Amino acid sequence: DTEIATFITATHIKNGKRKIFTKDGFYDLKNKKAFFGKRPTIEDSTSTITAENIAFEDSTGYGEAAGNVVYKDTAQGFVILSNNLKSNSKSGSLLATQKPLLIIKQDADSIYISADTLFSAKIKQDSSQYKKDTIKGKLVLTKPDSTLRYFEAYYHVRIFSDSVQAISDSMYFSGIDSIFKLFKNPVIWSQDNQILGDT
Repeated sequence: DTEIATFITATHIKNGKRKIFTKDGFYDLKNKKAFFGKRPTIEDSTSTITAENIAFEDSTGYGEAAGNVVYKDTAQGFVILSNNLKSNSKSGSLLATQKPLLIIKQDADSIYISADTLFSAKIKQDSSQYKKDTIKGKLVLTKPDSTLRYFEAYYHVRIFSDSVQAISDSMYFSGIDSIFKLFKNPVIWSQDNQILGDT
């Protein structure tokens, strides 16, 4: 009568491309709201998320994960660790707080980025607009695809890799050209070099 399904033991749910593994929680079929506990995992075609608790609302696309959150994006090759992660499946945005850590996988070395707050969203695709690739040179133009993302980090930004370390107040990173933009008195160290500036 209530159209609420309650899960009290190990449960495997398939819904289109999405797979859910949980041991606790409920799904309200009428209002399309769900809550899963006891460290559930949700997988879809491009990402996997695991946390102590996960709640989401299919009608709005909003979701929240809390407690030792591990979010893996298999399409772009990045991982977010945090204690709280809010998401919007319709816009593809992510907001990580409570000691978040972003790991961007690369061929030779991964880049680790920590800050008070991390935000990520998909780069809007415009078929009439092409972006210059600043890494490959002025003559190469690249068009963003639907999986490319940008990242913003706010307050106490720390960046670490084998080749580069940096600190700043805030940061912007685009998946189009892999350029880091650091703001408010950043400091960058690379091998024996130190670079200071306003931006």
